[in-house]
Amino acid sequence: MGISAVRRMHALSGKPDASDEMCRLIVLNTASIQLIPSTVGAVRASLGSARPFDILPAVWLTSACSVTAGLLAARLSAGGGAHDRADRSVSALRGRLLRAV
Repeated sequence: MGISAVRRMHALSGKPDASDEMCRLIVLNTASIQLIPSTVGAVRASLGSARPFDILPAVWLTSACSVTAGLLAARLSAGGGAHDRADRSVSALRGRLLRAV
């Protein structure tokens, strides 16, 4: 669903590279945010855990950390336009990202 949204955003933008918003959407789409990890809870319950959802705080913390790290990486890769070389490498990275999508 997220990948098709990025494809539509790219088609509407008419630009050859991914925008910062597209990169952030892909990061959020792939960050694996888990609110209630039902599969892990079911496995723990089937193996006899007395409290299978005790893992929720750890899952929430891990999800928050992965989203934060991904958004920070996207922000850092966007750069401020201070160096032409960095701008070219970011542009190349975005081009590869769109080809992969």
